Amino acid sequence: MDAFRLWRLCSQWKPDVIWYNSILRWIGWMGVWATKNSGAERWMMYHDFGYVYPFPYALKDTKQVLTPLTWEHFTTMAITKNPVKLLLVFGKYLSLIGIKKQMKSVDLHLVPSLFMEGIVKDSYHLPVGKVKTLDHFLQG
Repeated sequence: MDAFRLWRLCSQWKPDVIWYNSILRWIGWMGVWATKNSGAERWMMYHDFGYVYPFPYALKDTKQVLTPLTWEHFTTMAITKNPVKLLLVFGKYLSLIGIKKQMKSVDLHLVPSLFMEGIVKDSYHLPVGKVKTLDHFLQG
């Protein structure tokens, strides 16, 4: 229902840019589908590793992120045998697969740091030039 409302608003207001990171948080991948033919630039901003890693809060080193985004890699990164956590990982993986299919239609993928460009590009099989860095993380 929210995706339909978003489609109607985009048809009515005709925005120049649609930020998918906000849409995905509230509506999910159906929001991406609903705005696919809006004619607006479609941008995605990755604020954290939640779109490529099962438990981003537990990530200690970027070398722990395995690409491409496959079921085998995703469960390996989860580092758990707890059946409840594995069930949650499975649900998140299904959600990311729905997103992955829609991400091909996004015009620009913005990442917060240079090291994430390769991770996002390899995870979602994006062509060269679709992933750009908008440097806003301090690294020391």
